[in-house]
Amino acid sequence: MHRRGMFAGALLLFLFTTQPAWASPANWLESFQKQLAELAERSRQNQDPEQGLAEATRLLQRLLDEVAGGQQACVLFARVELLRAIFEAKLQRWEDALWDYAVALNLDPEVAKFSFSDYPELAERFLTQRKRLLDLKGELKDDKKTQSKEINSTLPRAPSSLTALRTTQPKYPKGALKDRRESTVILGLVVNEKGIPTDPLFWNENCDQAAFFVAATEAVRSWAYEPVIIDGPKAVFAHVTVRFSLEGPDRARDETAHQ
Repeated sequence: MHRRGMFAGALLLFLFTTQPAWASPANWLESFQKQLAELAERSRQNQDPEQGLAEATRLLQRLLDEVAGGQQACVLFARVELLRAIFEAKLQRWEDALWDYAVALNLDPEVAKFSFSDYPELAERFLTQRKRLLDLKGELKDDKKTQSKEINSTLPRAPSSLTALRTTQPKYPKGALKDRRESTVILGLVVNEKGIPTDPLFWNENCDQAAFFVAATEAVRSWAYEPVIIDGPKAVFAHVTVRFSLEGPDRARDETAHQ
């Protein structure tokens, strides 16, 4: 396979060999694969990234409307989030791009193997984010045992409470609503010196919650907090709990308890 076709071809091969059990009309999966391949080609040819981003966002919404969870759902959500991140980077919307790339990495570890060789102008920042996120996950895995006040020498845990300046309610994923599913999603994230959430982590690491995780990150990405002052503004690590309940409106609240 020639180089220009590697990304789309790899995506299609991966999707065909991991056909989701819920994709029972076959034409649904075929339609999704076609859209994914078209987006991949658009991203390489630099064809109107604004339009590509809009189409990737619509495709993500389609998944939220159709699926609830499962290993295959993690894979599909991750591929769309990856493409969305590429379009955002091409538009120089790097905060959004690095957020969506982090979401993709959380959903499917295979995303970490993608080298961005077709996107050399974007590779450095994405690969730096990959290292940052994987290092953070590794530190947290060790830190769960020690429950220390710092994740590492430059990243303390958040204080007992954070002051939210702006929050938005998550949208209940229609695919999960059809199945009458409820969920509580715990996100780990870094609140930076400006009070902006970055580096989302899927604390539950359960693909049965894939749609809920994506829906939660779509809401939390726009939240803002009062910056934490520790000898000046300081980035901190925090937890956020997002609850999805069939008995009432979606509820979300900050959770800084050490997990």
